[in-house]
Amino acid sequence: MKIIQKITVRIAKIILWFVLCLLFVILSAYMLCPVYHFPETQPFSGNKIFNPYQEVSGNYWKKCNFHVHSRAWGGITAGSENSSQKIFGVYHQLGYDHLSISDYMRINTYQSGDSHYLPGYEHGFGMGKNHQLIIGAKNVLWFDFPFLQNRHNKQFVLNHLKGRSQLYFIAHPEFNHSYSPDDFRYLTNYDGVEVLNHFRISDRQWDAALSVGHYLPLIADDDGHDISNPNEAGRCFTMIDAPSGNPSQLVASLKAGRTYGVADEKYAGLSYEQKAERFKNIPFVKKISINNDSLIVEVSEPASEIRFIGQNGVKKMTIAGSRRAAYFISPADTYIRTEVLCNSGFHLYLNPVFRYSGDQPKAYPLATVDWLWTSVLRLLFVLIVIIIVSYFKQKRRKHSKHEI
Repeated sequence: MKIIQKITVRIAKIILWFVLCLLFVILSAYMLCPVYHFPETQPFSGNKIFNPYQEVSGNYWKKCNFHVHSRAWGGITAGSENSSQKIFGVYHQLGYDHLSISDYMRINTYQSGDSHYLPGYEHGFGMGKNHQLIIGAKNVLWFDFPFLQNRHNKQFVLNHLKGRSQLYFIAHPEFNHSYSPDDFRYLTNYDGVEVLNHFRISDRQWDAALSVGHYLPLIADDDGHDISNPNEAGRCFTMIDAPSGNPSQLVASLKAGRTYGVADEKYAGLSYEQKAERFKNIPFVKKISINNDSLIVEVSEPASEIRFIGQNGVKKMTIAGSRRAAYFISPADTYIRTEVLCNSGFHLYLNPVFRYSGDQPKAYPLATVDWLWTSVLRLLFVLIVIIIVSYFKQKRRKHSKHEI
């Protein structure tokens, strides 16, 4: 009986030490995270207007989804009932031109031999849902902060995703309020934002970034976890200007902003057969041009509303009952983005046009490490570790003397 008791005590100690070591590693990640100096922000300005759609003819739109989950990790993650084959079958039925599966922390290799294969995954395993959508992934970054993340933690992760893929977008920032509008006024070093995602619209975060002069193209995705539920597929998608639709063209257009997002607001209760029929007549953008400082938008069907939205997300003008609208960009307008509410129930979100000066728009400045405060906090962490280790050593010596 004493032997069993000793074994039980020994196992309990091993488990305790394992848990303590794990907590120490996690705490170390937080404590060793750099402190960043975020760049001074200012709205777009200049006497020129950048239009990402300048070279778009309106004849090569491709319907795409880059965010859907399949069965992964033995079924412990959401998407456990979705086979890759079934997912591709559903999106093929709905008439999509491109689909990428984005499992949590895993690159799905289904159809990797196909010339249109574009590897991706969803990064992040933290409790706060601070996730990133990785497109054209080279490998998986296995680092993340598992608990709550402050702005410096978020910047650290974004910096470490650099170079591991062709593009990476902040995913569903409105979900769980994982990224606040204030975060978007400061965070740098990423390629865009997933504005439309299933039931979540993150336009507040998008406008916050645009209002401080940070040009971020949008992406729109289903983020489906249950392919057996028609309400989760064909809900949101990205239209991309790409003549051939090969991965390199999709990536280039995504990065340049030759895209727009679509949310289907009449998706509920339709079967896949009904959706496939409905999707045969999706309204599309025919023209986005600048003429004498006026933004001209034309779509393929009459819209119930065409909205022009500017600095801080303020609605500047609304045109009702037309397929074409023009907005004069005044000197006070830093950027203008357009939303089109079609009579058929499709809601189109266009990337912004914005002011700049010089030969071309300047790159947004990156956050830099504040080495003074980083060094102070790291030194403090080391001192705390030394104190804790010394305390346990002293306690162990006293315990050893007591046993003697």
